[in-house]
Order: sequence, then C-alpha cells, then structure tokens
Amino acid sequence: VGEQPPRFAKLAAADLVHIYQSTIRNLREEKDAKSRIRFAMVPALNGAIAPAAIARFRKMHPDQEISLHDVDAEDAIAMVLDATVDFAILSNLPPMSDLQHEVIGQTRIDVVISAESELARRTSVGWDDLSELPLILAGSLKRRGHLQAIWEDAGYELRATYEVHDIATGVALAAEGLGYILLTNTYLPRPLNPALAAIPLTSGSMPRPLHVAYLEERQISAAARALIDCLQEQLNLANDRGALNASAPG
Repeated sequence: VGEQPPRFAKLAAADLVHIYQSTIRNLREEKDAKSRIRFAMVPALNGAIAPAAIARFRKMHPDQEISLHDVDAEDAIAMVLDATVDFAILSNLPPMSDLQHEVIGQTRIDVVISAESELARRTSVGWDDLSELPLILAGSLKRRGHLQAIWEDAGYELRATYEVHDIATGVALAAEGLGYILLTNTYLPRPLNPALAAIPLTSGSMPRPLHVAYLEERQISAAARALIDCLQEQLNLANDRGALNASAPG
C-alpha cells in the first residue's frame, strides 16, 4: 500500500473544491441577478393563483427567470428580511418597521364538498348549513387552530369527523362524499376537479387581506412589479368566480 496523503492535505483539497463551487455559484447568481425574480408565498396561493400568474408573466417576459419559495408566513417574512427573496405574498402581515407592504387583494373561505352533495348546488353556505355535516379538518395544527378560532368567533362549536395533516388527503375524502373541508378560495387548482364543488362561506367568515411585503430599503424592480400585477390579476379573477360547481364551471 502506498503512502497516504496527510489528513490536512485531504482537507485542503476539499476546501479548494468547495471554494471553486461557491465561486462559480456566486458568479452565476451575480450574472442572473437582473434577470431572476425571487419571491416567497404562503400555501394559500398554491393552486388558483401562483401557477397561472407565473405562466402569464413568462409569456410577457420570457427573458425573466423566477425562483418560487412555498413557505409559511414566518419563513416568508424571514426570507424578505435577509434578502433571500425580492418580495413575499402573505396574509395578516403584522406591522414591521423594516418592511414596506401593500394590500393586493383578499382571500375568502370556501366549503369544498362532493359535487354530488345537495350543498353543491348552492351559491353560498353558512355555518348553520354545516353544523350537521361531517367536518374534515386538514393541515398543520396551526392552520386547524386558526379555522377553529373562526367558527368559535362566529358562535359555533364544530367537531371534526376526520383530522388529517395532508390537505390533499382531506380533499380526497371530500371528493368521495365523506364530508366537507374548509379551504381558501385560492388554494385548489382551476378548473376544479369535477368530483368537487367549492362554495363560498358567507357567514362569520371575514375575508383576509393579502399583502406584498418587501424591504423598506430595497426598490422593487419593474419586472418584479409586473409579476405582482399578474398575481393580483389572478387573485381578482378567483374572487370574482363565486361558487364553483356544476352550474358554474371553473
């Protein structure tokens, strides 16, 4: 067996590779800085807003690249503050001295239920309509707690028949006619799965404002502003749609 290189030599070689890779990555990011928009958003915009807005933006600005981060509100704020992203889209933004923010629209809560349900033919529903139906409570503990606070503030006491962490599981249960799930109207992709209907919850469901937030010291680029406009356009379309059911295709 030949003589092995000293341990410090191995470390030095690894360090050189790391430095080389970091340098290349930094140069690439610097080169792309003017043509890449980085933004974060809360999951409420997953289906009906962000994909359509990004697709529309890319058609108008094919030279622009987009980095999208789907994170919760706390992480989105942190990413703005450390300049990981150019801006973030989130709801119920608390006042923060380092951030500028603008309201770009609002979301509401929809009742997502099987298209075969009697409620699926309605244009809106209230808490009274739901009190005897099986509730599918889906998402993180924080999200479930937020929903519980909404119906308790409205004076109702609901108990979940199913509690699941994965929202996709909750949606699948609803599609099979096993209950209803409460989701923001911007969450599910459009057009809606034909096995489902999404009906606005009109009583005790205060619309939640959506904010775009960015560093106070950082100027939003014209391209980033164009992307925000596309997001706002899709948000307005989602809110104008009303109920999504057999009589009102998505």
